[in-house]
Amino acid sequence: MPQNISIIKDILQEHYLVKVATNGQVALKVAQKEPLPDLVLLDIMMPGMDGYQVCKQLRENPLTRDIPIIFVSAMGEVRDEVKGLELGAVDYIIKPVSAPILLARVNTQMALKRAQQAVRRQYHLLREERMVVENIVKRMRRSRDFDDRYLRYQVAPVEATNGDIVLSAFRADGSQQLLVGDFTGHGLPAAVGGPLVTYIFYRSAREGRPFQEALEQIDQMLIEQLPVQVFMACGAVEISADRTQARVWSMGLPPLVRFDPQGALTTMESVRPPLGIDDREAFPEGDLLEWSPQDRLYLYSDGLIELENAADEPYGQARLVEKLSHIAKEGHQLMRLFDDLRRFVGQGEPFQDDMTLVELAG
Repeated sequence: MPQNISIIKDILQEHYLVKVATNGQVALKVAQKEPLPDLVLLDIMMPGMDGYQVCKQLRENPLTRDIPIIFVSAMGEVRDEVKGLELGAVDYIIKPVSAPILLARVNTQMALKRAQQAVRRQYHLLREERMVVENIVKRMRRSRDFDDRYLRYQVAPVEATNGDIVLSAFRADGSQQLLVGDFTGHGLPAAVGGPLVTYIFYRSAREGRPFQEALEQIDQMLIEQLPVQVFMACGAVEISADRTQARVWSMGLPPLVRFDPQGALTTMESVRPPLGIDDREAFPEGDLLEWSPQDRLYLYSDGLIELENAADEPYGQARLVEKLSHIAKEGHQLMRLFDDLRRFVGQGEPFQDDMTLVELAG
């Protein structure tokens, strides 16, 4: 065994199990044998394959690419050290070796490796727990009471769970109630309020209670049960049983868009802050509108108009209304709008927020 290898082994073997390889080919075989090493020390000058080549192959192999590598070499030029670090080494020690320095640097890398393993384990544990919670939330949000008559809708969530909800039900008297909600944020934190709103909405519809009463109860529940930073912008619509009248509430959503049978545009601005913010805010009775079979009303979350392209330009209200006008007039699929959104933001680029679009027909 070469003397320099013997010296390093003597320094480390009191603290660690040390395996020795006297050339590059053997080093590669040893590094790939189970159990995999926690750390590899490499000289640069070795018979046959040099240390740089060994390091490169270890980094290219999925089995060994995460094993930290320290070069221990007599080659003390800056370019030698830079090359070793660029190839993926975590440290570079110049011979002659100082026992305290070698041991300290090895101990540091071993401690870092243990910390990384602990973080990785915790990450996987938290990921599994999150998946369980997401599954529970998604199950709680599903309802067999959802009735999609007279509706078309499209949802593009950022994550598996999202803060946008679409609820629709027919009461026993034949009237239809629709709620489109957008909780603050996206992902799991935004999704937790959905099951609460869903429960109150469908229970109220089954019991035949006035829609405004249900909205007031949802507002109070969100204030009492959720953190102050979690609230829900929403639009709500009640269509009379004979489908000749519509009562509309807009509370924090972007302007609702309506096209009448002649294609004339009406927008309905928000008349109240989002639900779940302030129970002192007077609750409006909603706008009463005449309604016909050819009417089209669009409710949507702010993610659609706030979506930005590479130039930080928002999609905007005007562009959205223009696209909705074509959809209402020609009966195009709602997906056409989302295709346009993807072209706007750039193919392959992710959406930044949950996006929901709902069309209510006469």
